[in-house]
Amino acid sequence: MPERQQPHLPPFLSSWRINLPKLSIQVLNWWQILGGRLPIGYFNGTPSNVGAYGVELNLIWTNYGVDGAVRFVNEIAANHMLAVVELIKTTPWDRQEVADKVNSLKDNPAVLAWFLFDEPSSKRGLPPQDAIDAYKFVKELDASRPIALSFVPGDPQALDYAPAMDIFMSHKYPIISGQVQFSSPELQNFYDSWLDNCKFIVNQTGKTFWAILQAHQAPDDGGDAPASPSLAETRYMLYAAIQAGSQATFFYADKETDTSHTWAMMNLAPLVKEYRKHATAFATGPLDSIDFSSQRVVATVFRDSAEPGDKLIVLIVHHDFGSVQIDFKLSMGPLHEIPLVVSLDSFDVKILTIVLSGP
Repeated sequence: MPERQQPHLPPFLSSWRINLPKLSIQVLNWWQILGGRLPIGYFNGTPSNVGAYGVELNLIWTNYGVDGAVRFVNEIAANHMLAVVELIKTTPWDRQEVADKVNSLKDNPAVLAWFLFDEPSSKRGLPPQDAIDAYKFVKELDASRPIALSFVPGDPQALDYAPAMDIFMSHKYPIISGQVQFSSPELQNFYDSWLDNCKFIVNQTGKTFWAILQAHQAPDDGGDAPASPSLAETRYMLYAAIQAGSQATFFYADKETDTSHTWAMMNLAPLVKEYRKHATAFATGPLDSIDFSSQRVVATVFRDSAEPGDKLIVLIVHHDFGSVQIDFKLSMGPLHEIPLVVSLDSFDVKILTIVLSGP
């Protein structure tokens, strides 16, 4: 297999590059083209709309054909984002169609990665051996970009697809129509069940993890209210995914409407603005993680090297209902401990900045 090459940087991203320290875990180096940040993406939205949310990736999910995909990628680049491009929409897959799409886009610096297929399985389409064949075929055409596959939560076949992907993607949509904030029962196993399963697959396969989270959804079963997370629920899901090791996190809305756009402007856009303040620290990988299992709280410590001075970012997430308080110390050496007392409400997120030294 040819050696993987770094893509040329689009002009609008070239000034964002910074040098990252070597990570203790194996991750793709693609995030360096986003200034060393872990990016946030959106599924298949109109580029001008999605660009307004502040995200950095747009995944082309619908089958636009070759010409349509090229136009879409160019629109994505014009709105200061990178594209992840779906290659196979239906099975059995068409080699010529895949080749035409890859060959038409592989020299476009706005294409970050290939999205091979959504929710493959022996029953739904693209069984493991077919996926492996498709993966090898795409790599022969373009060895420079990673290839992603997306799976339903807890898919028992996901490990069988390890030879067919560089990036493991999985989705979870826990918010139910008409429920008040944080009352959806699926939130309770969001981290301990779904994200733990994702971490298991990543540890078993060595693949990179991209989480897919719930954005605005149409009403379930004809209900009156859309199944859309509030800002606080969206914030919880994003930072839970970061604690689980998501290297890029996407938001999926089943339909693009005025309502979904309004939801994204009111919920996703302000969250992205907050997240980007710490995204470089998250990209360096955690220094330590403390699991307060009896209270279902996880505290993850990162080093922030983006700004002058020496700072730590402590991401604390409560993965359950109710209110809790945690009391712990950050040990910075035998003679230096930092005591912390933090109170959290249901599915609460606290981000603390610890200044160790000035610039």
